[in-house]
Amino acid sequence: MKSKQESIRRKIFRYFAIFSLVILVFLWLFQIVFLKPFYQATITENLKSSATSIAANIESDDLYVLLKKCAMDYDLSLRLISIDDNTTDISASNKAFDNYLNSLHYFELYRIYEAAKETGEMKEVFYAKESIVDDYRPEMFDGQVPKMNMGKGDMILYARILEDSSGKGYLLIGTSQLTPVDPISNTLKIQLLFSSVLFLGLSALFTWFISEKISNPIIDINESAKTLATGNYDVKFKGEGYSEIKELSSTLNYAAGELKKVDSLQKELIANISHDLRTPLTMISGYAEMMRDIEEERTEDNLNIIVEETDRLSSLVNDVVDLSRYQSRSDVLNAEEFSMNELIRSTLSHYEKMYQNYYQFDYTADQETVVKADKLKISQVLYNLLNNAINYSVDSVKIEVVQKTENNRLSVSVTNYGKDISPEDLPYLFERYYRSKENHVRATSGSGLGLSIVKNIMTLHNGSCFAESSGGKTTFTFELPIA
Repeated sequence: MKSKQESIRRKIFRYFAIFSLVILVFLWLFQIVFLKPFYQATITENLKSSATSIAANIESDDLYVLLKKCAMDYDLSLRLISIDDNTTDISASNKAFDNYLNSLHYFELYRIYEAAKETGEMKEVFYAKESIVDDYRPEMFDGQVPKMNMGKGDMILYARILEDSSGKGYLLIGTSQLTPVDPISNTLKIQLLFSSVLFLGLSALFTWFISEKISNPIIDINESAKTLATGNYDVKFKGEGYSEIKELSSTLNYAAGELKKVDSLQKELIANISHDLRTPLTMISGYAEMMRDIEEERTEDNLNIIVEETDRLSSLVNDVVDLSRYQSRSDVLNAEEFSMNELIRSTLSHYEKMYQNYYQFDYTADQETVVKADKLKISQVLYNLLNNAINYSVDSVKIEVVQKTENNRLSVSVTNYGKDISPEDLPYLFERYYRSKENHVRATSGSGLGLSIVKNIMTLHNGSCFAESSGGKTTFTFELPIA
């Protein structure tokens, strides 16, 4: 069973909705879940930065000023103690933790030193209680009361071992109070909850608006394409809002116009071929019945007429088959090197024998030229152009063939004299299925596919072809690259 494809409107809406949810998830993660780790990392970085500054100035006479500045700027408490003697014990504080650092017992200082001695520094987060609430227990009270860890709050302690230029050791201890994150987090949760609801509502409206704006032009083009598929080539594609949609609609309008033209030419082709097929079939049928019913009519002339009309039928069918093969690119080129001069002379010799009492063929070439191409197909091009020239010759029996070589390209022109081809017809002579509405001179004119076959053969050879007509002179030219 064929699965039902999702509409572009729903898909756009779904993608925007997922995008909105992803943004909300990241907001909740960074504002709530990772708030405390980020906050602690910032405080730790401040302590490390202060320790680095103090280490660089450990022998300065104004070291206390630096400690005081670091403590005030970063909201820290700092204490610097000499390890081997009691010559140095200075501290600077933001006044919140002054008592804590200065009241550290010797054993606590030794513990910190031992912990920092292994790697040169240490960090720990601990809970500092206030003495006035040491006996506090939440269960002692009724109703909503502070939790057990809501006293003075979490503290972060950082210690680093320093040395001066003489190798004398120092222990730098820094502390900072971590503002209780839980109350902030609870506030952010409430704020984000309302913000999320509002954001989702606005996001839904915005997503719906965007999906409509993007999908509607595509849906309109799709509906027009369905109309085009029914054979209505007058449909107009309207592209609005986006350059890509406008470009697509212009392309489809052009395609619709081309399809309309091809459809018209195909109908004309069917009418032309039907007419051209009906005439020889009628003659073959008529002469065959006459020879069957009347013994005296079984003559060689009547048999020749049947053979000639059969050849006409075969030529028409071959033209249709050749054009179909060339247009599908299913034909393979059998490229070989040959002299274009010899091919033209050989081809003209056949025509001179066939039309020796009717037409004069003049051939000129600027030089002997060898090309690499499919000789049989180039011969077919020559035959088609010469037949076309014969069919349209009116005022003169002279047909000229001119060969030129210039800029590594070979050009061959076939010229006949007669009525000019109208400017309206001239651009379409090599189009598929096109047939000029001018009356042919000979009743045995072709199917109108000859020039289209010429164009397709030239395309296979990376060549070109074109026509010119003025002053009672019409010239068809094809060009080939010279290997």
